[in-house]
Amino acid sequence: MIFDYIVNIFSSVANPLAVYFILTGILLLCGFGLPLPEDVILISGGYLAYSGYIDIRIFLPIAFIGVLLGDCCIFMIGKRTGYSLLRHRVVSRLIKPEHIQKATAIIDKYHDKIFFFARFLPGLRATIFFSGGALKTKFWKFFLFDSLAALISIPLIVLGAYYGGEYIDQILKVAKGIQLVLLLVSIVVIVYIVFKIRRWMAKKASMKNRLDEDLKYNREPE
Repeated sequence: MIFDYIVNIFSSVANPLAVYFILTGILLLCGFGLPLPEDVILISGGYLAYSGYIDIRIFLPIAFIGVLLGDCCIFMIGKRTGYSLLRHRVVSRLIKPEHIQKATAIIDKYHDKIFFFARFLPGLRATIFFSGGALKTKFWKFFLFDSLAALISIPLIVLGAYYGGEYIDQILKVAKGIQLVLLLVSIVVIVYIVFKIRRWMAKKASMKNRLDEDLKYNREPE
């Protein structure tokens, strides 16, 4: 189990500063799409604080900074490089072109508010943040919505593991259940959004064709 493995590793580290540094680094990499659930790292940190290996008063703000720093980095990479970075072989494996297309369509339709909800969509989070940067979204708008979501999700997960350390097995089961529900909801939302976008694009194309036909008819000599 990933959680047990992480806890065993960090509990054997003698220097708490090293634990803070490594946990923050992993959270930063999660922002770049590292195939490791961010929630597991946050729960592990909360449980390590419960067990006395680290201080919750230090880890909680560090976790918040690490998560937001990862989000901001992927956003700024998108802003600086645009979609040209996706041609790189390694990057294209982490961020799929089809995910970029979906994320771009979602951002176009729901604008800046999507950055709030993206924090609760593990599968699309990094892609949406990257696309937001590539679409030249204003940084302060991205940071505002992402920070508001992080203020809810991070303390909830970390403090839940800290105060409920005695019941960590049950917490992990609940977390898995919540993650599964969020994944299913995300799939339903994405399918609905894609359906609506396709209808909107089809309607727009139909209106353009009718307009072109009207213009062509009006230009024909009598």
